[in-house]
Amino acid sequence: MCSFAPVGSLSEIQLNYTEQEFCREWGGYEYCQPEFKPNIINATKEAGIPIIEIATVDERAEIFL
Repeated sequence: MCSFAPVGSLSEIQLNYTEQEFCREWGGYEYCQPEFKPNIINATKEAGIPIIEIATVDERAEIFL
């Protein structure tokens, strides 16, 4: 069993962003600001089934024939 998705749609699926604090010292003071980093997921692993990227319906037909 497998699933199909358009080409390029699985290259980088981002689930959400996590906030981290970035701090540095300058002139005797510590300046901090938030940074948001993406959590990139593996769609095949999350779905539990292989996901095949296809560009056309003909490509899908070739897989089954």
